[in-house]
Amino acid sequence: MRTSLSCAACRKAKVKCIHQGSSPCERCVKTNIQGCALTETRVRSAAVSQKQQKRKRPRVTINKDIDDVDPNDNDNVSDGGVNDSTNPTPLAHGSCSISAKRNEATVDGRARPRSTSSSSPSPASEKTVSTTQVEVHLSSLKTGTIVQVVKGFTSRYPELAMIHLPTLLKGFGVSHGAGISEGVQGQKTCQREYRVLMAAILAAYTASKYTGDSSSLDGLYERRVYESYAEKLLSNMAFTSPHMLVAQALLIIAVLKGSSFDLHKAWMYCGAAIRTMQFCYGARRASLGNDSQAIGWAERHARVIESRTFWSCFNVSSMIDLGTLAQPLLPFQELEQMDLLHPLNNFDFALSMESSTRGPQITAGSRSSMAPGADVHLWSISDGFEAISKGIVVWSQTMTFIRNDGRRAPGMRSPENCPWSSSSPWSSISENLESWRARQHPALHYPSQSVAAHSAVGNGETFLFVNIIYYLSIILLDREYFPFLPVTEPEPRGPIEYQLEAQAPPGWWHSSACRLFNATSSVAHLLKEASECDVQLNSPFTGFCAFIGAYMNLYVTQFPQMNLGQSTNSKHEFNLCYEYLKEFRKTWLLGEGWLMLTKR
Repeated sequence: MRTSLSCAACRKAKVKCIHQGSSPCERCVKTNIQGCALTETRVRSAAVSQKQQKRKRPRVTINKDIDDVDPNDNDNVSDGGVNDSTNPTPLAHGSCSISAKRNEATVDGRARPRSTSSSSPSPASEKTVSTTQVEVHLSSLKTGTIVQVVKGFTSRYPELAMIHLPTLLKGFGVSHGAGISEGVQGQKTCQREYRVLMAAILAAYTASKYTGDSSSLDGLYERRVYESYAEKLLSNMAFTSPHMLVAQALLIIAVLKGSSFDLHKAWMYCGAAIRTMQFCYGARRASLGNDSQAIGWAERHARVIESRTFWSCFNVSSMIDLGTLAQPLLPFQELEQMDLLHPLNNFDFALSMESSTRGPQITAGSRSSMAPGADVHLWSISDGFEAISKGIVVWSQTMTFIRNDGRRAPGMRSPENCPWSSSSPWSSISENLESWRARQHPALHYPSQSVAAHSAVGNGETFLFVNIIYYLSIILLDREYFPFLPVTEPEPRGPIEYQLEAQAPPGWWHSSACRLFNATSSVAHLLKEASECDVQLNSPFTGFCAFIGAYMNLYVTQFPQMNLGQSTNSKHEFNLCYEYLKEFRKTWLLGEGWLMLTKR
């Protein structure tokens, strides 16, 4: 540091003190200030200032590099539970963990665990969360906490219903006879595949502000702690032997990255999950062959988990772009050709039972068995995962049609490709959509059944997902042929920038308009009921649905003649979608962009 002489008056005025080495200075003489006395002033050098600024920068949440961990170490680094000095504070019920601020999960470089009250922070908030602490924390989770978290994850992510709870508990050392409230602190070995999968599940679970009953969730960290740990461990395991549990963890992280609009990382993680599953599939076929009847039930049930994981990969790869029109990483045609077992319903899958309703398992050898509407069995709510997955097949077909320019593609004006023609691509997709809807039990149909009724029995999220797939697919299909700015058009009609080469049957455009705007109305009320019943999907899909619903309600408000003046509640329904988006953006960062577009 350097020193200089100046008087108190000049320092207070923040001006240069000019003198000859003794008082008074020139300014005090001119202004007639008495008592001028020169003293030393310490000036902080730039180098020292920069060093101190660096010391104030926040540190990463996990301070031990995962690369220091032996990639072949399958055991925990420590035995026993997390003591009071390392145990985080409980997860707050209803708290939101996503924020636009990048350092939300840290305070002055320290991890900020969630708190259930406004009282002073616990000692854990004053410590950095190390890799060792996270590993000990994961290995010390109580059985009841694992059950509650997996249950909540499966409920909030019905398109990812691939986690088999008994298998996961077995990896944490819990036998069938263990009590639910009993912990697993005595477990000395927990393979890293189980640790990384549990960390990914916890990251996804704590990503939502809707965490259910927090009474059994004592001691959970913020999402960023689990997500950072899972990412680093996955990068360390990238070139080790592929494992199905690792693929599941990769897929969950892909969904989290997609929800944060980090699409490049989302696609990379999703692609890695698919390639891992493809390797596992090839290794299984090479060792066991294709005859599912020639192997034991344990191996067959592993194939059931394999089937659900592949379908989850397809679901994520088909929906991760949410309208950005990127090519799917796992096309349905590739999935259709694989010898995957028919998915068990949720009940049989959870209990590791043979299917009680379908008889022998159906493989993909008969390709028609994988197509929507192929058999006569009606999907009930316990078949929710299959219903959602087959619905995403139709969604993928819809997005492929739009991606390939839809009505603007070459040859689409010809009579055989007009939407009312049974040979047209549009008609084929629409028929698949209605066939998929017909496969569902009437108890799955909205509005004849309510969100509240399904929420009361714990199936609200599955019911919501099935119906928004249906109504959003209708909107995207039917709006494709409606004019963008029908200012001078007196009634519903097709595109105005060019003429189709065939005349529509009488009343066809009126019928299409009725279906389009009825679906738009259903979307608005479906999301409203879901919010009122606290039925929330941890998926950007609902936000995208709200955005499209808001856009179409604005459209019919500006051009009421396009539905013959029948959309009298369009302004109110627009507000329902807009309010949903406002809440949605508090949890998912990409909701901000949809909200801004809606405002414009």
